[in-house]
Amino acid sequence: TKNSHILIQIAGLKPGTASVHITDSQGQLVKSIDLNLPEQSTTCSLDIQDLDEGIYVVNILQEEVNYTTKILRME
Repeated sequence: TKNSHILIQIAGLKPGTASVHITDSQGQLVKSIDLNLPEQSTTCSLDIQDLDEGIYVVNILQEEVNYTTKILRME
């Protein structure tokens, strides 16, 4: 079965909107999400069920925060 969500914990997030961009290993944008973060949230939950197996780069942007990490999607 496919894992449908990942959790990413980031210090410095503020309540409000954060933009998430997921690119594949070729640098192509495969998903763009606007998240609405509640008060004192340090965790983003991302739905990745529509992504194929592979390595992806997740970039989360919010005001001064620019967080980048790699994820490995496996079935």
